[in-house]
Amino acid sequence: MNKLYRSIPLLLVFITCLCSCSSDNDDETAYYDSEYQVTFYKKPPYAHLEQGHWYDGKFIKYIPNAKAPYYLLLIPKDAEGKKIIDNLVEKKMVSDIYKRENSDHYFVTSDSYFESPHLYVSDHYYLNNNNNGIGDILRVTPLISLKLKDNYGIENIQRKYINSMTLKETKGKGLTVYYFDCHVTNSYEALKLASELCQREDVSWAETSNYSPIYTFDN
Repeated sequence: MNKLYRSIPLLLVFITCLCSCSSDNDDETAYYDSEYQVTFYKKPPYAHLEQGHWYDGKFIKYIPNAKAPYYLLLIPKDAEGKKIIDNLVEKKMVSDIYKRENSDHYFVTSDSYFESPHLYVSDHYYLNNNNNGIGDILRVTPLISLKLKDNYGIENIQRKYINSMTLKETKGKGLTVYYFDCHVTNSYEALKLASELCQREDVSWAETSNYSPIYTFDN
């Protein structure tokens, strides 16, 4: 059921995603904070890679932000991740902090892009609508929903991706949708995983969960 939330500035929308990958990453490391295991970059190491999603047979490009300021989504993976966020706030390395109510999702502004094994981080993406100009701004979360084709079970996917994602819940009557928490570090990895799932013969569609300033699709 579609529902428009007016009480928060950033909203959740599921979009079927497909991204291409490359093994060649530019070394844009600014510096490494060994105390908190945070690596700071001049720009995201995946910024030069094509990313996006398929919609109605068309590829819609996601254009990652590649220069400061960075409007990031941070999700702590553990207690250390929460300490990292608190430390960044204390040192004034991030600003404009907004925590979504009843969640551990933080939206911050930073002069550097950064990553940590204790955090999930999404840069903000510009959505290029059919290559006719810049549209919405999106942030990608590490949550994927998928629907199987008829006569297939979810067990094969669970076995193959046991180290990459965990089944969170199953919803629907007749139209069964599976929701997976993904064990990834950044939005590029989440998009890449959704892409791989989309290409399986037993998957009808797979979607990442994205924050958008406009609509949300309830599940």
